[in-house]
Order: sequence, then C-alpha cells, then structure tokens
Amino acid sequence: MTKTNSFASGCMNNAFQHLNFNFSYQRFILKNTKSIRPFAFYDVQAKHAHTRGTVSFTPSTEQNPTAMDGDGYVYSPDPFTWVEQTIGLGFTADLTERFYLKQRFGIGINLMFADQTANSSNRTAPTWEFGSLLSFGVGMRFSGKS
Repeated sequence: MTKTNSFASGCMNNAFQHLNFNFSYQRFILKNTKSIRPFAFYDVQAKHAHTRGTVSFTPSTEQNPTAMDGDGYVYSPDPFTWVEQTIGLGFTADLTERFYLKQRFGIGINLMFADQTANSSNRTAPTWEFGSLLSFGVGMRFSGKS
C-alpha cells in the first residue's frame, strides 16, 4: 500500500536532486552485417531525489521501520538514492541512409537506499527489485556510417 504525500514534500528541494549520473557501454557483437547490427550493452544510472509520494510498507514486510503512523504503515525516509543496473542485448537496423531504428532489451537490479541522515542509528539494507528494460528509438546520423 502507498499513501500519497502532499505535492510540496514530493518535489525537488535543491539543485543536486535534478542531477542524474548515467553510464552506458555498448559493444557490437557481429560486425560483418550490413543493415542489422546486434550488440550487448550495460547501463547504470544513479540519482538522489525525492519520490512523488511517500513510500510505505505494511508492518508484515521485512523492512526495518523508521516511522509508523496511526494506520499501521511503516514509512521510509525521503529522499532516496536510486541505482539501476541493466544488462542486455539490442540491435540497430538501417531505415534509410541517415535514419536507423535502435531496440534494446535487458534485465537488471534496481536498488533504493534510504537517506539515513535523520536518524543515523537506524541503518537498513537497501530495498531492491528486479527490473527490465524495453527501449525503442529512431536515430539520425549527422555524418556517414561508421
């Protein structure tokens, strides 16, 4: 169950929370193909920001409680540090000489670390889940094929 918080508390509070770290590595697998080029990729993204609402867990979960309201919900402190890692396969396919289609399919792990500055004695393990990626895009080359 999730209870939503007021809009003001779910917004970005400082300029640091608008930044996002993203690293991506892509390696083509078969280089002798003409129009379809398969590749393997790895992506990692990290961000420190508030959620749009308060994340809550029922007391039956294995999360360590940080605060409990009168309804019996356990709330994790906001903001969070998010880390998403994805590995997968994809391909590019030429549509024309300048335009191409790019598709990526992957799986990964999403980690969510709660901000522990409010109560440093309450250390909890990160919340995690399996994630998936399905990405479709059209790209344009500004110069000849490389």
